[in-house]
Amino acid sequence: MGPSYYDYSTDKGYGGPGPIRPGWMVNVPVTVNYTFGNAATPRSYKYMGYSIGAGYAAHNGRREVDPGPGIDTTEVHAHGLVLDGRINFPMGNSSWSLQSSYMFNFSNNNPDVKGIFSMSLLYNIGIRIHQYRERRHYEHPREYYHELDREMRKKKKEDRRRIMAPRGS
Repeated sequence: MGPSYYDYSTDKGYGGPGPIRPGWMVNVPVTVNYTFGNAATPRSYKYMGYSIGAGYAAHNGRREVDPGPGIDTTEVHAHGLVLDGRINFPMGNSSWSLQSSYMFNFSNNNPDVKGIFSMSLLYNIGIRIHQYRERRHYEHPREYYHELDREMRKKKKEDRRRIMAPRGS
């Protein structure tokens, strides 16, 4: 969904430029995609990835037109088969996608519109590129070893008390 504008009568014999009219464009696709590599799952941890898909879409919007045979409206109402492709790539420790799609128009409302092409840049929510790894035993901070040492001394002290405690009392 997004804003659009159209100017129906810019020097087309209608008395000069007309007002620019704001409007809205809505494109609603329903697709099934197969994704592999980056962004295939939240834990794929791949550098690059790809996605292909197909489905059905509907598009409504406005456009600027020159009057001609069969073209008498600024409204665009189209629907039809949509083919979709994505390239998933990393940016920092997040995943982004560059998506392109083409919708074939099966509607009789706008016979001059054969199809609608679109491109978009998408952010993939919750996809990390670099896997979190635990520190190795020699990578811990100095405080970690001091705490271990304290725990070991405490355990030895308890063991000595248990050994030295008189039995049967």
